[in-house]
Order: sequence, then structure tokens, then C-alpha cells
Amino acid sequence: VRGSHVGSYLPSSGVWHHTQRYLKKGTSDRNLVHHLDFDAPTRENANVLPDDKKQDESLLEDVWTLLRAGRLEEACGLCRSAGQPWRASTLSPFGGLNLFPSVEALMKNGKNRTLQAVEFESGIGHQWHLWKWASYCASEKIAELGGKYEAAVYAAQCSNLKRMLPLCTDWESACWAMARSWLDVQVDLEVTRSLPGGVDQNRNFGDVIDRSPGQVDGSFDPSSGPENWPIQVLNQQPRQLSSLLQKLHSGEMIHETVTRQCKDQQRQIQMSLMLADIPHVLDLIWSWIAPLEDDQNVFRPHGDPQMIRFGAHLVLVLRYLLREEMEAAFRDKILSVGDNILHLYAQFLFSKEHEELVGIYASQLSRHRCIDLFVHMMELRLHSRGSDYTLVDVIVITMFMMGLITGLQLRPATIETEMTAIREE
Repeated sequence: VRGSHVGSYLPSSGVWHHTQRYLKKGTSDRNLVHHLDFDAPTRENANVLPDDKKQDESLLEDVWTLLRAGRLEEACGLCRSAGQPWRASTLSPFGGLNLFPSVEALMKNGKNRTLQAVEFESGIGHQWHLWKWASYCASEKIAELGGKYEAAVYAAQCSNLKRMLPLCTDWESACWAMARSWLDVQVDLEVTRSLPGGVDQNRNFGDVIDRSPGQVDGSFDPSSGPENWPIQVLNQQPRQLSSLLQKLHSGEMIHETVTRQCKDQQRQIQMSLMLADIPHVLDLIWSWIAPLEDDQNVFRPHGDPQMIRFGAHLVLVLRYLLREEMEAAFRDKILSVGDNILHLYAQFLFSKEHEELVGIYASQLSRHRCIDLFVHMMELRLHSRGSDYTLVDVIVITMFMMGLITGLQLRPATIETEMTAIREE
């Protein structure tokens, strides 16, 4: 986790000491709070001193970093250690890390049986949705006051992407924010479905999500009750995973760096894997590593050697994992394009004089591709310099390739032993 202060706060570092000392002097300032409770800035419409505000912002930056890493318990512990236990309570309002209210959490917080009954009889998810609404209102209000990290912390609790995405300046952060937000909304809509009239309510939510941003005015119907989500939040959500990834490419709230990183090779592979579109992954890799059409030297691929290596091993892993589950179209793709990638990697290994490794990958090729590879290897060696070395290599390559074609599997150690013996002779 990045951050210079994570886990290092002293017990009193979250208390507004600079403001406290200033108030003790008896100096009057209408723009400064007159009390030190955490509600004072909102209630009095005033501020704390800049030094205290800066320290709060530093703490909230670390809380955001921990939440981004999925370390909610540590984020709550950090708030407590900094002297702000109330902030930890706002991150886990029901007394535990499961977020939903439970008997154990209520008893732990000392609530009596009557209050427990009231909370549970109010309906499944009622308190949960109230907390979501409170988090949404907090994120919007805090954003108006300029607290970007604090706004993002509470926005993460209610899927308010509008306040999270400005801090997500890289692909991983933006993808995390959108995926978490989308998943949370789907879970909450499922909870809503269990309530009376929930099916009709979910149908209305689906209509809202399907609309384009320009068709929604941001208003909502308060008479529907606190079970409903703010329309503003629903309108930010993608309908499905493919829409989520599309928003990363061209979403209005997406940072330009994220849009640029979507074009990176590793990100394109990640997004295709997220969609389980394996054939597209293979096509992408082949398009990046295939030799140029006008390149006369078939042993010199224009792609990155690391990508060629990755593609070859990905093909082997996929063939092993999916050999009993491949559909006809997918089987053709992983065999044809997969053979192209493996064939190219075997050529690459041979061009780098790693002959002892060629057989491991060549043995996974179809028989006619093995023969083609053998012919290319022979031609390369026969036209290379150093007749003594070439003759030895031709003998070893011929022995090795005949073993492949006839079904005899030779280990690299065996090949190396034979090559050494022939050279000595």
C-alpha cells in the first residue's frame, strides 16, 4: 500500500490541536469553529485551521488507500489510533465488517432487545439502505466543501462513482471503483427484490440504468421511501460487465490517463479475460507478434519477445485446462492460432540458439507444422557459417525431429547428451 503515513498515526494526531490552542487564546473569528466536536464544521458552517485540515486530509488519503486495497479493518483501526473513533464507526456502522446489521453486532454495541427488535422488524435491508443514503448525502456535501478524499471514502460506501473516479488516475483504480460500485448496486437491488413490491421497484431501477445520462434529470421520488437508491447513483452504473469496460474506454468521468492505459497490451488482455473472450485474446496476441508480411526472414518476428513467450505459455495452459470443455469454434481457434504462436516461439528459440528447448514446444504442434519447422531449421543451419558446427546441428536436429514425427518424446537432457557426444566424435 502506497502512502507515507499509513499505520503511523499517534493517538492524538486526529484531534484539532492547532484550532484548540487558537480557541483557548479567546480570539474571535467568524470563519473558525467554536467547538471541537466532529459535527462542528457542518453545524456552524465554519472551518478548522489550515494545519488541522491538512492533517485530516492526510489521514483521509491513507484511509482511502486502505479501502482501495480492501483493508477495511485496518482503515477503521487507523481512524481509532488517530483519535477519530467516530470516523471508524461511519465505515462499519453495524459494529462489524459484514456491514449488514446482525444480532451479534447490536449486542456488542450494547443495544437492548427492544431496539434490536425495532431495527430488525423494520424490514430486510432497511437500515442498510438508510446508511447508504447517509453516505451518499455525506459524499455530496463534503465534495461541495472541497474534501476530495473524504468525499471518496463515503462515496465508496454508496457506489457514488462521481466522487470516486476523480481520484482514480490509473486503470486499476478506475476498474476497481467501477466494478465494486456495480457489484454493490447489484447486491442491493437483489435485497430490494425481497421486499414487498420489490420486483416492480427493480424493474423501474432497470429502466433508469438503461437510460443515457442525458435522459435523467437527477431527481428522485422521496415518497418511495428510503429503500430506493438515489437516481444519481443508479444512473452512473453500467448495465453489464461489457458496458463497464466500455466506460473505462470512453466514460465521461474517466481520467484521460485511464483511457490511454486502456490501449496498453496488458490491459487489453485483462479486459478480454474479464469477459472470458479467450479467442479474442489469442487473436490479439497473434496480431502483436506475427511477422510482417514483407519480412523475408520468418525467424525475425516484429513482436516483443516477452509477448511471444507469454503467448506460447498461455496457449499451453489453456489447452491443458480446457481440453475437455472446448466447443468446436473455440477448439479450432486455439488449435490454429495456438499453433501459429507456438510455431513462432519455437522459431524464436532456435534463432537464439536454444535448440535444447525447441522440442518441448514443437512437440505440441500438429504433425505438418512440425515438419515445416524442421525444414526451416535445416535451411537455416545449412546456410549458416561454420560447417563443422552446422553438420553436428543437422544430425542432432534430424534425430530430434524424427523422434517428434514418429511419436518418440526426447527430453532436453537427452538431446544435450547426444549433441555433446556427436561433437566429441
